[in-house]
Amino acid sequence: MSVSNFVMPSPYRIVSLTLTRFQSGSMIVNPQERMYGIPVEVDEFRRQVGSRVADCRKQRGWSQQQLADVMQTHGHAWLQSTVAKTEAGARPLPVEELAALGTALGVRPASLMSDPVSQQDVLAQSLFVARSDLKAAERRLIEARGHAHAVQIELEEAQERVASLETELRQSSAGAEAE
Repeated sequence: MSVSNFVMPSPYRIVSLTLTRFQSGSMIVNPQERMYGIPVEVDEFRRQVGSRVADCRKQRGWSQQQLADVMQTHGHAWLQSTVAKTEAGARPLPVEELAALGTALGVRPASLMSDPVSQQDVLAQSLFVARSDLKAAERRLIEARGHAHAVQIELEEAQERVASLETELRQSSAGAEAE
């Protein structure tokens, strides 16, 4: 086994990696230096986004498992370990997951990529989501009332028809008895 240093130029910064060559000829990157092929700024950006995700999660009083459960309801196969890796910046975060995280945490997805999220931001976004939910509930209530009104009219028509037929039957019975 031989050890050599390899310097990979980056448009952002020189990243030095320690490569280990095994007798089989394969090369591995030292696990402490995982940034092979990833500009240092991207790695730092992932950590910052992950830190903001952790801040939002903690402000909601959620565990990592609770956030993973919520992400699963949004169609993402997240586990507690996925949350931990995301918060540590140790995994890529696809835009679909970023959008779902924003929804789950009650913040605009863009706020997870910008300045640290304040409690006021979380509350403001939660208020926005709550108002949206309220409007949706009001629309469903209006639809339900419209449906209930239509059913009420059907009920009244059916009652009138029953009353009319009962009256007609009584008159027919009274006429038959009179004969």
